[in-house]
Amino acid sequence: MSFSGDLEHLPIVDVIQLIHSTQKTGTLRITNGRSECQLVFEKGYIVSANHANNNVRIGNILVKNGAITEAQLEQTLAVQSAAGDRRQPLIAALIEGGSIKKEDAFKGLESLIHLTIVQILSWHKGTFILDVESGNIGDNYRYFPEQLHEDFLLGTQGVLMDALRIFDEKMRDGELEDGVWADEDPVATETDLDLSAELLGLDELDKLERAIPQVYAGLRDHPPLDSQRERLRKLLTTATDEERECFDRFLKTFTASSKNNVHGNEDAGGIVLFSHDELLKFAVTTILKQLGFQVFATGDTTDLEFMTGQYLSRGFIPLVFFDSPVRCGDGASEASVTEQRRHLQNTHPQAAIVQLASPTTPEFSLQAYRDGVLAVMPRRDQDVDIDATIAFYRTLQEFSTHFIERQEQQPFARFSRYCDQLEKLSLAPELSAALLSFVSEMFQRGLTLIVAKNELIAERGIGINTPREDGPTHAPKIKLPLAEDSIFRQAVTTGKTFYAESNDAILKEYLFSVIGTPRTERVLLLPFKSRGRVIALIYADFGENAPTATHIGLLKTLADHAGLVLDEALFRKQLEKMTH
Repeated sequence: MSFSGDLEHLPIVDVIQLIHSTQKTGTLRITNGRSECQLVFEKGYIVSANHANNNVRIGNILVKNGAITEAQLEQTLAVQSAAGDRRQPLIAALIEGGSIKKEDAFKGLESLIHLTIVQILSWHKGTFILDVESGNIGDNYRYFPEQLHEDFLLGTQGVLMDALRIFDEKMRDGELEDGVWADEDPVATETDLDLSAELLGLDELDKLERAIPQVYAGLRDHPPLDSQRERLRKLLTTATDEERECFDRFLKTFTASSKNNVHGNEDAGGIVLFSHDELLKFAVTTILKQLGFQVFATGDTTDLEFMTGQYLSRGFIPLVFFDSPVRCGDGASEASVTEQRRHLQNTHPQAAIVQLASPTTPEFSLQAYRDGVLAVMPRRDQDVDIDATIAFYRTLQEFSTHFIERQEQQPFARFSRYCDQLEKLSLAPELSAALLSFVSEMFQRGLTLIVAKNELIAERGIGINTPREDGPTHAPKIKLPLAEDSIFRQAVTTGKTFYAESNDAILKEYLFSVIGTPRTERVLLLPFKSRGRVIALIYADFGENAPTATHIGLLKTLADHAGLVLDEALFRKQLEKMTH
């Protein structure tokens, strides 16, 4: 069964291991929006590849390895060209012509596969599709035809280990630019490190707009591997040209622009679609991906369980759609779909399941509700009315949007996402800004207060002079003295979080006089520490709103995690300086 997804959500290493463990046969096509690589599998083993670079072809590799000469390659290519429809794949022609030994041909193909995987590893964004119907692959990447009776089955684990080793070496040597993250503002460290605001970069927060990864950054638009109209022509076989054009216009309304990206978070919860209907998989993937959702579509129960588990392991509650039995292809029945759904509910009870069902099968729908599904969505037996078809897909999109948006409001889901974000950062300004963003999701207003010698200096604010939805902006020029009996002094000296109502004089005289007194004087002071010392405080309150439920424990844990991430980054920089 075919499946599709995004590299951001399922790394290529996991994709290859999934294909190997499920013993699939087919062509895996991976694109990063500009280029495409292909890996061909036979019962889970990699048998050939096609590199994105046209100069990286098996013939060139064999010449470079010294297995054949340039003259032998040109001569064989000429023979291929003259053979017309009876032409053989290049390696087959080279072997049968006595130009190369089989073991040398195997080594050349192994090199091509390694190079292809290394190329894909450098792509942080992209899409993949496993096409299980591409058994008759083209000569560009078919090397050992059936008549040679040769099985080139590279051990998947060995290939991955070798490719990862090569990838690490190329990254170390600076040979791979795409996907390399470099620290553009290294912190100079000494053995006896002085954690000043200047050293930590906390005095330059106004330069971080482009550097800080936004938690709600929109998913980039990746052009489909095939023309959308061409795909619809193949999938909507009974529709008229006018109906296909109508459906094409409908799909194009869901673009990845900021205007239409209602969701906007590329690292939010995911959608898993279990179906054999290629139109359903194509349409749902096209619509929801453009809105920023993670989408994985498959017709294989093993893939279904694997991907559901992947989402749950990352702290997400996946929304799983089971297609209607009448649309699940030959051999599918209400009993088989019910069994598959129940099995997933037993193995992953946290998953939210939606059953698509025909309006003509009410008992099946009722049984799904008795089994505990989240919802049953009516779906026609056939797509005979283009308006009704569009209405169905729009409803599915709106239902998914509402569900994921509700899930995003769950604090533990947000906490998990921010933890992942912190792992990608290394500078104090980035980490403090991420803390401020997380705090602002529970509070209406927030400030980053940098610890100076005898005072706190406001650097970044959320919801102070601009709407909270605008994110971090320049804070008013505020300086708070660290008076002996103030809550600010206590938070800095003890490193303990403060969350309560307060009549603190410094709070009222120096802070509320500038930003305004909140409706309730319950405030938060969250310490951000490095090497046991508080280097900043995150201040927050509810502004003009009434207090809402907060999870102070999560905030403290995230702040502690941010401090550990910063300490590790500083230690690495100090070690690098000592070894040079």
